[in-house]
Amino acid sequence: MTQQIIIGLIAWSIFLIAALLMLRSMLVLTGKVAINDFLPDGSNLGEANQRYMRAIYNSLENLPILIGTLLTAVVMGMTTLSDQVASFILLARMAQSITHVISASPIAVAARFTFYIIQLGLCGYLLAQMATI
Repeated sequence: MTQQIIIGLIAWSIFLIAALLMLRSMLVLTGKVAINDFLPDGSNLGEANQRYMRAIYNSLENLPILIGTLLTAVVMGMTTLSDQVASFILLARMAQSITHVISASPIAVAARFTFYIIQLGLCGYLLAQMATI
């Protein structure tokens, strides 16, 4: 199952990027935004777009840590252990992205932080367990 979760983490990032590409394509095709008017941080399209861009960046920034940890478990033959937590890592990753897009309220930021801590905590747990072998 760990291998499928690795695929899921990659697919989630691709989904976020594909949704952005569809949104931007629609804005260009309807003439609302010129094709060369998109700022990298999305700031010219409002706060919600900035949050969406940050969710994409955050997802991509964390892929090496999450996939690296899970892939190490696969290579070490410790999928019995990683299978127990891999789904929670993916679910927390998705929940963090969704929360990032929905709101920047204090409660949403706290929830997002919690989802992030879950991901890092589970990776830390796996790494600690693998280090004892």
